[in-house]
Amino acid sequence: MMKGIVMTTLFILTIFLTVLLAHNWQGLDSEQQAFVELAAYIEDKKKNVLDEGTDSENVKTVDNKGKIEDKEAKILPEYHELALKNPDFAGWIVIDDTAINYPIMQTPKELEYYLHRDFKGKASYAGTPFVGRGNLQEKRDLFLYGHNMRNGTMFADLCKYADEDFYREHKTIRFDTLSGFGEYEIVAAFKT
Repeated sequence: MMKGIVMTTLFILTIFLTVLLAHNWQGLDSEQQAFVELAAYIEDKKKNVLDEGTDSENVKTVDNKGKIEDKEAKILPEYHELALKNPDFAGWIVIDDTAINYPIMQTPKELEYYLHRDFKGKASYAGTPFVGRGNLQEKRDLFLYGHNMRNGTMFADLCKYADEDFYREHKTIRFDTLSGFGEYEIVAAFKT
């Protein structure tokens, strides 16, 4: 009798854990799909800007209290709509031939706000890459954070830099801020 209860309990626990894991994987897939759609949107905007020659412009954003604020800085046209959707949007990072193609967020008052939040600020296991310490306007001593996800998303592809051939072929990281394009050469990569 006791053996039957234990087996039934283990069976129910196994089903519960399987459903929970499937739900988490499905959630990660939908979160990643949202980033893929954002990346496609940005690529499309960049093509349109090249075709139309649109200039940067000031942007009005809505802060998290619903107040409209006018940002003084000029914002690149391809990032204008995303800056309107989320005032924490600070830039975009891309490394060719990797999954790294993400918005970068910045919340100076709560640095790790996007550690487990998506672009819209909703709960997210994978989070959204964000600026930790540093000032985007000064562009020095800047620290970007993102998870190393087992499913190969977020910053997991940075581990590819352990391969010297990969490093030689992918020395450049493109990181745009809202007001300008940036390319950075990787001089070292290491795990901590």
